Amino acid sequence: MKTIIRLLLLVAITICTCCDDNSSENGKVVFHTDIHARINCGPIDVIIFIDNDSIGILSEPYLFAAVPECATTTKTLMVEKKPGKYSYSAIVNCGDLDELKGEFEIISNQCTNIYFTLP
Repeated sequence: MKTIIRLLLLVAITICTCCDDNSSENGKVVFHTDIHARINCGPIDVIIFIDNDSIGILSEPYLFAAVPECATTTKTLMVEKKPGKYSYSAIVNCGDLDELKGEFEIISNQCTNIYFTLP
């Protein structure tokens, strides 16, 4: 009987171990911008897309000299993704400014910083 219980316990541990979340292998990207403060359009939303999927909105400018922490705040937008190369776009509905585009790479256990500003 003890052998059967040990065997069942071993099987249960093996099943749980193989199903662990691999989120520790993911990386992060944080988006921020000062566009809100540099253009004369009043309150605007900057809509962020990764690979054509909307991931969120930046509705306040990030006006600090330091690189932000890798977290979502009222002035930043953070997303966790699997390692790899991605494209992004930021839609800004104001005058001639329409869309900003680029590419970035997610590296496991690291944070990539994407900062939008006007030239």
